[in-house]
Amino acid sequence: MPHDRRALRQDKADFAQVRHEQRKRDRKDMKASRMIFTLLLASSVAVVKLAAQQTKADQKPIEKVKAKAEAGDAKSEVEFGLR
Repeated sequence: MPHDRRALRQDKADFAQVRHEQRKRDRKDMKASRMIFTLLLASSVAVVKLAAQQTKADQKPIEKVKAKAEAGDAKSEVEFGLR
């Protein structure tokens, strides 16, 4: 009978050790997943921001935009405010 208890205790300890190692691996995998997600999110934000920027050729001269904005043109006011 005492031998069975020792065996059960040892089995329980072995199981606990295996579970602990498995949790360590899971945490490591989670950290890697978080890092990949963060990098993908940051790169997608950068791509969207770059795509949204106007090129110099697309922009109207600031003087024209300012004149229209002062005249009350809403779109020009927004564009002038963003510059």
